Parts: sequence; C-alpha cells; structure tokens
Amino acid sequence: MIYLQAKRFTEQKVGRPGVQKFVGALAGQQANKGVFMATSGFSRDAIEFAANVQQKVILINGPCLADQTIEHNLGVYTKHTYEVKEIDSDYFEDRGMSRKDYYEIQLSTYHFEHPVRS
Repeated sequence: MIYLQAKRFTEQKVGRPGVQKFVGALAGQQANKGVFMATSGFSRDAIEFAANVQQKVILINGPCLADQTIEHNLGVYTKHTYEVKEIDSDYFEDRGMSRKDYYEIQLSTYHFEHPVRS
C-alpha cells in the first residue's frame, strides 16, 4: 500500500519536520512507500531527509504536480492541435530531383505582392 499526504501552501515550503512526521506515520502503519505532495515545494533539509530514510518517499512539488496532471490528461483537455510538416526528400529523390531543385521550383512559383527592397 502507498500512503499519500498533500499540503496546500502558497509560499511556505514544507520543512524537514513535516516530512519527518509523514515518515513517522508511514512507520506507524508499517508502510514502506509514501508520496508527499506540496503545492509550494520542499526545503533542502526535507529533500535530503526523504532521500536518506528507509521508506521510499517521493516528494512532488507544485510545478511537478502540474506537469504530471498535463502529461496524464488529468483535469485537462486538448484545446488545439498543430500539425508540423516536413519535406519528404525521398519523394523528390525518387523522381530525380534534389531538395535544392524542389526549393528552386517553389521560389520561382511564389508571387510576391510587395516588391523586395534591397
């Protein structure tokens, strides 16, 4: 079983005492895995403490939590999708044209509405 704790702080980071309490609660439940989320983040002491305890404790700060929700489509939706195209040089090479030939053809067929100034 994995235990979870979440804190919503706006500015104050979770310090070592907060993480120690969480690890103590894990030990009290004889659990060896826990996830501690905090919107503000964790102090350096808290991060070092979590890295050196017997239990597996994952610390997730606000930006990481936001990234994870987007990556796993949790509470988000796709508003726009963009298509990125690339020239298929094999297509033109199979027809005896180089990429340079293709670009020269494209440039010669462009119609410019405004004269190019030097």
